[in-house]
Amino acid sequence: ITTPANLFINKAWLDALGLEIPETTEEFYEVLQAFKERDPNGNGKADEIPFSGRDNHWWPFQSRHSLGGSFFFPMNFSNLKVNAAGKLEYVPFSEAEGFRRFVEYYQKLYQEGLVDPEAFTQGQAELFAKGKAGVLGSFISWFDEDVVGIEGISDYVMLKPLSEPGGKSPQWPMNATAFYQGANVLLSTTNPYPASTIRMIDMMYDPEFSWQILLGP
Repeated sequence: ITTPANLFINKAWLDALGLEIPETTEEFYEVLQAFKERDPNGNGKADEIPFSGRDNHWWPFQSRHSLGGSFFFPMNFSNLKVNAAGKLEYVPFSEAEGFRRFVEYYQKLYQEGLVDPEAFTQGQAELFAKGKAGVLGSFISWFDEDVVGIEGISDYVMLKPLSEPGGKSPQWPMNATAFYQGANVLLSTTNPYPASTIRMIDMMYDPEFSWQILLGP
């Protein structure tokens, strides 16, 4: 299971505060606290935004597409999945315990001022302006360059999926590979070349080939 959005963190700020790259949700929370309270950009102002993104677009900020897997709450755009018995499930119900932990975690971040309150209403221009102003501690995006510009990407690294403290390795939250999403391929029973067809499908999921489909050769 993979995700369409990545979680980036300001490595320059981590280094300035003597902090390690977080690997768990609790470590991420502690890093966000430090970003808020310890002036990591060193300008003497409380202008740091620990965690931001945008949520008013299909490009998601919400943890259902980014951090949900850390709570074993795998999501996709429809919030539906097919279980092992072949039955359709609404994930907030079928994975209710993980969903509860996820909501509690986000509530804590928001109440303590660690989540940008404008993340739920701002547009692309507002987010990109904050990124290029050098005030973002972490953010969710496809690419860091979009948000912070080519001159800012050296300060950021992409985090691995966060696990819960003492928990198992997290699940990625969405079923997608490269730029193809979901199981959208059907083979006819009269297809005379099923093996060749599968090889073609495999090629479409190749990272380099999918980039060419998106951006051209």
